[in-house]
Amino acid sequence: MPHAGPTIADGPMTRGLSVLLADEDAEGLRSTARVLQRLGHQVASYAVTVGEAAERIAEEDPDLSVVAVHDDLEHALDLIDELSEAARGPVVAVMEHGNGEFLVRAAARGIDGFARSEDPGEVQSAIEVALRRHRQE
Repeated sequence: MPHAGPTIADGPMTRGLSVLLADEDAEGLRSTARVLQRLGHQVASYAVTVGEAAERIAEEDPDLSVVAVHDDLEHALDLIDELSEAARGPVVAVMEHGNGEFLVRAAARGIDGFARSEDPGEVQSAIEVALRRHRQE
């Protein structure tokens, strides 16, 4: 049965964003960076401490910040908090496995969108939602 109306997947997708990608693990950044690059975005990825995140935001001035969530959930939450405060654009979390408690805590710290996998369609949809939510604020 066809869907009743247009979805994000039916509309034009935003491409060519400057994206700051942050995580504590350089290895973990690589796969998320590849997904974002394949989607047509310009990615600056950094394995950073929370203190370094604001410096990178000031240097890069990205359209969008993405936190790749892996093992250290507290570090990811602290990065979300810092990026939400310092960035002019929205913040998206990308995580391999869904975690309801983490999402509630991340929302309280300022994420604008999230993807529960590195599936390119899901990541781009999270970006579109985050951009729309951020523009409405």
